[in-house]
Amino acid sequence: MINIWYDPKNGLALRDAEVSQYVTDVIKSHDPHYGTSTICISSELIVQEFRTRIKLGEISHDHIKFSFLTDGHEIEIRPDKNGRLEQWPDGFCDYNDKLLDKLIF
Repeated sequence: MINIWYDPKNGLALRDAEVSQYVTDVIKSHDPHYGTSTICISSELIVQEFRTRIKLGEISHDHIKFSFLTDGHEIEIRPDKNGRLEQWPDGFCDYNDKLLDKLIF
């Protein structure tokens, strides 16, 4: 299991051009028999890249979970087989959407 901890203030930030290779490296180094490994990220693009890799069949959705802390409570978000997320809590990878709302409205 790869636990992808989303922390917008303290997580790993990458240049856009580095995201694809980073996700490839994480997937290649993942051993599903080893247990859970956790990475802490601050980039929505990394989350979207993992979701895309699930959709492309490069990693099983059963091997990925996203974690997020809100109001002092940890929320675990599990993708489906197509990389879709059933829940999208406020503050989880929504900075870009909030900026676009300001432009549109």
